[in-house]
Amino acid sequence: MNVHCVIKQKYYPFIDSLIKCFENGESFEISMPFLKQYPTPSHKKIIPLKLPSGTKWEHITIQFLDYDKVKIQAPGHFTKVVDYRKMGFENLKNGKPNTQWKLLYDLSRYRGDLSWTITTYRKRVDSHPLSTPKIRKQIQRLSDSLKQYFNINESPFYDYVKYEAYKTKFFLLPDPLNSKILCDVTETS
Repeated sequence: MNVHCVIKQKYYPFIDSLIKCFENGESFEISMPFLKQYPTPSHKKIIPLKLPSGTKWEHITIQFLDYDKVKIQAPGHFTKVVDYRKMGFENLKNGKPNTQWKLLYDLSRYRGDLSWTITTYRKRVDSHPLSTPKIRKQIQRLSDSLKQYFNINESPFYDYVKYEAYKTKFFLLPDPLNSKILCDVTETS
């Protein structure tokens, strides 16, 4: 089946209805109910990941292989390498990773733990490099995107109030070749 045939089958009734409205001198709004019969086209085509049944967030490991790709592991020897596009993290304006992907990548550098104060090996640091006023909404969007891709309805983050941090339920590991040790603060005598 060629593209023209598909377009004709899907949109011909709407176009025909629109032309008849114009020919009869009717306004375009009259044909709008017909348009509502069709689902709104989605620019992001996310195919949910088919995980083994019964998989929970706590069973999943996500490791960045580089900035664009992750390796996902789950029970039953399930392993899959995907990029940000397949997971639905593409910025549709420029084709690059979106803000949620950057947040996920940055979270991986802290092993999935974002608190306003972090304790390092020897010293307490009062401000986390990722702490911003917008972080709550970004975490919510990231959570929604992850739930959609992994097809798991519960939140991928532990309760913020209980843990006093945004902490992923899944194991989140950084890119091994480009990870920096961010929490190692050494003191010299």
